[in-house]
Amino acid sequence: MRWLKHLIVDFLAVALIVYASFSSVSWAYWLALGYTGLMVALKVLSLALGHLNRLTTPKDDAPPTWAIHVLYGACVAVPLVGGLWVLGAGWAVIWGLSIWAEQRRLRIA
Repeated sequence: MRWLKHLIVDFLAVALIVYASFSSVSWAYWLALGYTGLMVALKVLSLALGHLNRLTTPKDDAPPTWAIHVLYGACVAVPLVGGLWVLGAGWAVIWGLSIWAEQRRLRIA
């Protein structure tokens, strides 16, 4: 269960996305959109610089793959249900890039 500490930021992101999706608070939406854009940029950069992907992957107490998929799935589904199509699409891209990065990492290892 030590892997839970790796998911703290992800849990906070899901909470922010849920709040932004079902409230009328505009700052939450813009903060979630900014975080989503940052994550897309970091995933693209990680894939472009293959060695960076190996450096940023936790080795010993990494979260299980199912936990990552549950969080990314929530980050895609919740905004879509709330009508925030751009936010949901951004997280779908992040999820897809993460799967691609994991496949590349497994092929190299």
